Amino acid sequence: MLADLLLALHVTAGAAGLIAGPLGYLAARRAHVRSATAGEVYFAAVLVVAATALGLIAFDPSGLWWLAPLALLTAVLAWRGRSATRSGDSAPARAGRGGLGGSYIGLVTASLVVSFPGVALFWILPTVVGVAWIEYPALDAARLRWLAGSH
Repeated sequence: MLADLLLALHVTAGAAGLIAGPLGYLAARRAHVRSATAGEVYFAAVLVVAATALGLIAFDPSGLWWLAPLALLTAVLAWRGRSATRSGDSAPARAGRGGLGGSYIGLVTASLVVSFPGVALFWILPTVVGVAWIEYPALDAARLRWLAGSH
């Protein structure tokens, strides 16, 4: 009964995070400011996903123990991204993208791996695509500086 409740909460929070993550990112890009609502929903969703994952692990520690570091890493990345974006300084923008993007990669990877068990590509593909997406603004800025002659 408790495991079923935790699983339902875990899935619901994961779905909320998968929706709120891109909405917050797009809102922030358009307005050049952080979207407080979507960003806070995303952060809360990731924390609930991590906490419920740890709770579910308690029901099968020998089979699911390896998920604990992944759940904790995802929560830490979300916290890092949230902290960096809350500072209001442009310097931690890359840290914010890395933290929030990294935690989102974790959510997408988990969703794909659970939905399509045994497909090894889904352990790798979200990271490859996600890292490229996260790093693109930094590469684009470096290219613009180089084209402007400040190399």
